[in-house]
Amino acid sequence: SSNHGTGILLGGGQVLTAGHVLTENVTGDVSKILLTRSDGRVLHAEVDRQGEKDWALLRILLEEGAAALPSSPIELGSATEGEKAIFFGYPAMVGLSEEGEVLPFRKGDAQTGSAGSALSPMLVVGSVLNAEAMTLDPLAGFLPVGGMSGGPVLNSKGHLVGVQASVSKTTDNQTGRTLHYRINAVPASAVK
Repeated sequence: SSNHGTGILLGGGQVLTAGHVLTENVTGDVSKILLTRSDGRVLHAEVDRQGEKDWALLRILLEEGAAALPSSPIELGSATEGEKAIFFGYPAMVGLSEEGEVLPFRKGDAQTGSAGSALSPMLVVGSVLNAEAMTLDPLAGFLPVGGMSGGPVLNSKGHLVGVQASVSKTTDNQTGRTLHYRINAVPASAVK
């Protein structure tokens, strides 16, 4: 079995994600962690630490002679109630190949000249309802889907204020349609 999630590259070759991305539907120990960067580069990683709350810190394992990782401009910050924040993640519905490379939404066709699609993040703009519990009330964007767990919640200064952990939904019992949802995150202050 495999899980898919989103992560945030921090300094020193570390990646922050939601802890359940590594453990949900998995029996036994995690055997392999593949990280696919937005440029398509696939890297191996191992679990560095897991928190009591739903977060995990991974360490990228570079092969001998591999190019160094870029330094990350991400800084941890804190949210305040009522401020606007942006959450984004990469949906897993596009899938990954056996080599860990992201499969495109649409494969290109050289004969017709149609281009392949690249994986782009889905965005949600929200208002912070509770800074301590890190819940967001969405204002615009897409309803989060599988694979977006572990995605960053950034404030207007670009500081990481949370890591997305779950979505609470209210649905219409007759149609099954989502009427309202909230984004639940682990506050960056919980990551030590």
